[in-house]
Amino acid sequence: MRPLVIPNNGVLELRIEAREGNYLCSMDSRVFTLDVGTTLRIQQADFKFRLVQTEIQDFPTTLRNKLLWGLDRRN
Repeated sequence: MRPLVIPNNGVLELRIEAREGNYLCSMDSRVFTLDVGTTLRIQQADFKFRLVQTEIQDFPTTLRNKLLWGLDRRN
């Protein structure tokens, strides 16, 4: 599988098709109920922010833990 690379000025549009009338969308620890056919536009924001990185915790490790990557749910 090849990674999806989107340029900084690119816009990603998502539209869900489903048998149900709505679906759940989770972004930034918030969950929204959206109607089928709703278009989500994802693009770079007009503002920038700095990430704080400590010696104890870094962004890739935090992401891995939050997404449960590498976790064996059988245990």
